[in-house]
Amino acid sequence: MSSFYLKRRIKSFLRSSVLLVICVTFLYYTNSVLYPLAYTYSKVICESYVNENVRSILKESAIQVSYQNGSYNVEVIQAQLIEATSLLEERLGSNDKVLISKIPIGAFTGIHLLENTGFKVPLRIRILQSVSSQIVSDVKEYGLNNALVEICLVVNVKYMMFLPLSDEEMRVEVKYPLAITIFEGNAVTLNIKQD
Repeated sequence: MSSFYLKRRIKSFLRSSVLLVICVTFLYYTNSVLYPLAYTYSKVICESYVNENVRSILKESAIQVSYQNGSYNVEVIQAQLIEATSLLEERLGSNDKVLISKIPIGAFTGIHLLENTGFKVPLRIRILQSVSSQIVSDVKEYGLNNALVEICLVVNVKYMMFLPLSDEEMRVEVKYPLAITIFEGNAVTLNIKQD
């Protein structure tokens, strides 16, 4: 009798260990395939959350970017933006905000018809208290004797992405244009003598 129970226990142990190996292998494979897709999802979600907050703070602080006499009043803009960026850093960095999303398993196939099918894998994003922002101006050549000037607010946010079997710290950078102007230069005139 005891050998019967021993054989039964061994079979039960083998079944459960095979099932455990299959589950762990599936989760590991899903996690390795899931990571690039989850990175894209988390970046989009975090950028939209930061954009929402930037828009609301810029509306609240009513920043006026004024262009007078052929130039921007940089000191006034800097003073207004320093106040706005401190509000932004306070709002985003004051509490650990957790954003929760779910990625459908059909999204891994790359086939648009199957993109919203199947069970959903949970994705958590935690905004960390590391938020920095700065004001950047960028000048680009724009045609002949013209320059395109952009004044932007650049916000860097650090966040954690949590998947079922892994977690990773990431950073997202959101560039928010405040003013865009084209400066036109004088066109060069050439005098060509013809014989």
